[in-house]
Amino acid sequence: MTQATRFDGHAIAPETEAFLGQTHKLLIGGEWVEGSGEMETLDPATGLALTTFQTGGKAEVDKAVAAARKAFDGTWGRMTVAARTAILHKLARIMEENATLLTELDILDNGMPRFIAGLTTSNVVEMI
Repeated sequence: MTQATRFDGHAIAPETEAFLGQTHKLLIGGEWVEGSGEMETLDPATGLALTTFQTGGKAEVDKAVAAARKAFDGTWGRMTVAARTAILHKLARIMEENATLLTELDILDNGMPRFIAGLTTSNVVEMI
């Protein structure tokens, strides 16, 4: 989908190019589902489409809220603090492993300078 191959003097990483080439679904209740519509996100520097993602309406929001309530009242709510912490640390590791992708998505989607985008990604990982 993306026409961008370079930005900020750097080539886009293969994992970023692959991510942008996909249509992104909604994650509801641990499953990727079709939304009720689609939307493109645009590169603010060029106006070109970067990727397409699914959008949700009232039905999808209701399903997501019900899934969140079920998780909170069920497994997540009964989990120990240590177990929740382990899950959040795993999330931080996954984000750290995908730092290039996350940084480049910030650059492309927000027009953010590479230095700032890299700091944003590392700060989010540290806060988790």
